[in-house]
Amino acid sequence: MMKKAVTAAVAASIALGCSSDSSVRANAMIRDSAGVRIVLNADSPLPSWRLSEDAVLSIGSVNGEGGQDLALPWSSVRIADGRIAVANARTDELRFYDSTGSFIRAVGGKGEGPGEFGLIALLNTFRGDSIIAADAMNPRLTLFDSEGAFGRTVSLGDLEGRLPRFQGLLTEDIGLYRVTFFQRGGGRSRAVRDTFLLALKSFDGPWNHIGRFAANEKFNQWLPNGSVAAWNLPFARSVQTAVGNGVAWVGVSDKYEVKAYGTDGTLKQIVRVDRAPRPVTDDLRARFFAHQIDSADDDDQRRRFRSVHDIIEFPPTLPAFSALQLDSEGRLWVREYELPWETGPAVWRVFDTEGIARAVVDLPSALTIQEIGHDYLRGLWRDELGVEFIRAYAIIR
Repeated sequence: MMKKAVTAAVAASIALGCSSDSSVRANAMIRDSAGVRIVLNADSPLPSWRLSEDAVLSIGSVNGEGGQDLALPWSSVRIADGRIAVANARTDELRFYDSTGSFIRAVGGKGEGPGEFGLIALLNTFRGDSIIAADAMNPRLTLFDSEGAFGRTVSLGDLEGRLPRFQGLLTEDIGLYRVTFFQRGGGRSRAVRDTFLLALKSFDGPWNHIGRFAANEKFNQWLPNGSVAAWNLPFARSVQTAVGNGVAWVGVSDKYEVKAYGTDGTLKQIVRVDRAPRPVTDDLRARFFAHQIDSADDDDQRRRFRSVHDIIEFPPTLPAFSALQLDSEGRLWVREYELPWETGPAVWRVFDTEGIARAVVDLPSALTIQEIGHDYLRGLWRDELGVEFIRAYAIIR
């Protein structure tokens, strides 16, 4: 099996016919296991990509005039002619901006009627430059044309008796959805872990389950009055997804491994980095509490932090990564995990469609990626006052 893996990697690098590509691909071991492609990447240096120093597009302003008053702009997509559609969750509007960032119009709003939202969430482009907008409070998707005219509503129903959350489209009408099963702790203070059920569904078809995954870790503190205070677990591990190009990527961050599922819900590929999980040491625990106390807003918050200091539990290892994103050409971007007190740039590792690590990219830690195109990256950026902007940058390879 090892000989087969080495041969596949070497053959692939020779076929590429480029010395720099060959050196990258030679660091990947590729094998097949029962029809599943498994790629093990060495944890070695990679070529660096970067973003343009200045944004090529900026939406939003400190004064917030003329449609630039962004508030919880959780998602944005680019239309083929260069216009940008933004889901502005505070107002439940779908907003349109031209290629320079100037406001054009807003549609939608809060409500239960056609084209309205309980809470507008993720956007996705659809056939013919139309737009799908998910509602985080209602089990439905709303379709708009490229100008913002209401098209139709797609009712999703429930998934295992719960409200399904849209994660994105694999194809024109097959989407990935999740529901969360919350854990409470059984009457005592302890670390617990929620689970996600992930499933696929076409607009008019049945649910096709992918499976259950260990999700977000938290610490439930049981109080004397019988209520529960839920804390973010220090160094919490989680499940991340990225969707597109006919694939649903799922990664549980306990280890550096991401799995690709096809439109039929079957496992197609596993991408790994040969890196052992980093243990949570006493030094890391002490540093976490010091950072938490130093960053508290007031004495009351510091008292609450200290109330769980002696009882909160830590996971045995740090997460391997903290986010996944898929670009328009099917490359998988994985955000390396950074410790809470680290202030440097966020490091993203980029894998090609074959699962081979190709590059690393340093991004501003304050930038949350929303979309990656062929030569641009756009996301949500907050300034030091918390004012929100949608900014796009050129990708320089």
